[in-house]
This record gives sequence, C-alpha cells and structure tokens, in this order.
Amino acid sequence: MFKTDAIKLADTKVRKLDDGYWTAGYITPQDIKMAADCGFKSIVNILPKDDTDQHMTDALAQQLVESAGLNYRYMPLYGHQVNNEYIATAYGSMVEELPEPILTYCRSGTRVTLLWAMIRAGKLNIDDMLDRALDNGYDIEVIKEDLQMMAKKRR
Repeated sequence: MFKTDAIKLADTKVRKLDDGYWTAGYITPQDIKMAADCGFKSIVNILPKDDTDQHMTDALAQQLVESAGLNYRYMPLYGHQVNNEYIATAYGSMVEELPEPILTYCRSGTRVTLLWAMIRAGKLNIDDMLDRALDNGYDIEVIKEDLQMMAKKRR
C-alpha cells in the first residue's frame, strides 16, 4: 500500500516493520488525522495511563481515532511486561483482528517493536526481523533467544 518504509505525519515519524504493521513513539491529534488520510485503518495504543503526561489520554486518543474513521485498541503495557509470551499472545490476538495497515505506538516505539517481533516469531525469519527493527532505530537483539524459543513452539 505504502511505497516507503517511513512516513512523516504532522509531528511524528512512523516506521514500517512489515506491510501491515507500523510503529511510532508518541503521536499527536494532528498525527491521527494525517494517519487516516495516509490510509491507515487501525491505531493501537499501549501507553499506560501514567505514561501520558503532556500527551493525549487514552479517552482522547480513542475519540479522535474513531472520529477519523479508524479502528482503535488500547492495551496499556509497561516495558517489563512486554517480554512475556502470554502478553504477546494476547496482543497478537488483538492485532490480528484489526484491519491493516496498523499504526502502533508507545513512548518511543520500542515496546511495540518488541511486540511485533514476538507475534511474528515463527512466521518471519528472526534475523531478518532483528535487522528490520535495527534499520528502524530499534535494537531488540536482547530478545533473540526468546524469539527463537517462541518460533520453535509455533512450528
């Protein structure tokens, strides 16, 4: 759909991890409108409520996303929760039901990148995923062994 691997919205740069999954740090109300105009179908927010000072609340994000005609999901996660197979499975189930392309965001984009790798383990080559994440500014090498174990379980 998109002919580029990165898109600059009003205030935020979003990065493509695969055709259906894009990642970003904090987004703004202006970014939401622009994301809809660019063709995104869904937005996923994993920012915990206490991680939103000076940024949009979940309620405001939901209102703006739905007003723009997009699907919205909220699953607040702290960094220490992300490297958990149960949470990754729940997140993956939520993401799989959404129309693509999906814009996912957290504070910096790292948590949603980690989750992407965890839900794609066994479907995509692990080294390719690690390279793709690093190309987009996210070093997730620390979970390589976890990804290998997840991929092995899913085969």
